[in-house]
Amino acid sequence: MALMRPSRRRFLAHLCAAPLAAAVGADGTEEVEIAAPVRAITRGPRFPWFGHYEQFTADGRLVLGNEVDFEHRSPTADDVIRIGYVDLADGDRWTEFGRSQAWNWQQGCMLQWRPGHPHEAIWNDREGGRLVARVRNVRTGAERTVGAPIYAISPDGRWAVAPDFRRLNDTRPGYRYVGVPDPFATVAAPDETGIWRTDLDTDRTWLLLSFRQVAEFDPPPGGYGDRAQHWINHSGRPRNRVDPVRHLFGPGTSAANALCDAPPDAPPVRAGPAAFAAGVRRRMALRPAPARQPRRPVGVRGLAARRQRAADVPRRPRRPAGVRSSPEGEGRGDAT
Repeated sequence: MALMRPSRRRFLAHLCAAPLAAAVGADGTEEVEIAAPVRAITRGPRFPWFGHYEQFTADGRLVLGNEVDFEHRSPTADDVIRIGYVDLADGDRWTEFGRSQAWNWQQGCMLQWRPGHPHEAIWNDREGGRLVARVRNVRTGAERTVGAPIYAISPDGRWAVAPDFRRLNDTRPGYRYVGVPDPFATVAAPDETGIWRTDLDTDRTWLLLSFRQVAEFDPPPGGYGDRAQHWINHSGRPRNRVDPVRHLFGPGTSAANALCDAPPDAPPVRAGPAAFAAGVRRRMALRPAPARQPRRPVGVRGLAARRQRAADVPRRPRRPAGVRSSPEGEGRGDAT
């Protein structure tokens, strides 16, 4: 029998065809199956997918997506993806409104809806040997270019932060944008680049945190080593004064979290794993305590049944110290 070559489309088709199962019923003890309505909203012949972040509009009608003409290889500098949306209220109609040459399989081109600005989509692209971001109103067709790429956007849609995607060409190929080399590839922790912040209204961009600053925060015992190469892979959404970032260094790829205290018009004040932990503790202290969920009753298939089955299994008597089993395994042995 010939084996069928696996593909993402075939896998998703089988996955969507399966019903969703719930482990706990309404009374907390029974197992039930729930048939969830599932349907495909994209069609071939191209290969659709989505990366990060906000895919649905607030009303749930429009769904952002990407399309590409190939699979099963890494993108090159000449590969272009199509950008558009699916209208769930109009027969899942696909509308293309842009293209990009700055993308990867992990995250796409960071295509997302801009918070606080209905019908505005934003994504990364490559233009004239540099990385930029496109902002397009899908209703009016108005489009403009921001002079820096974006990664995460603040809840009000004003600010964006982004790591240096050029750095990822060598340090993190799965997240890189091919076609724009890293000018600091031979520098372990350059001071000229790091994580950047952009005002999406004024198109003003400045360095928020450099790799040198990151490397100086709470280094590991004994330092990083001569072969360490520092980069920032991920950044959380900027909220007020705090931008969580993900710092990695190689070879061997270790990671550290940092919490960057960064007012809009000032350089970062302090960051590092200790500040990150302190910030998490502060946020957790301000959150209301979650309501305690009642424990699931232990049924016949629960913990009590497993313990009873274990108790019913006869245990072999413990062998006295100094007695070895014979090769036949019948418990005979010679005292030493």
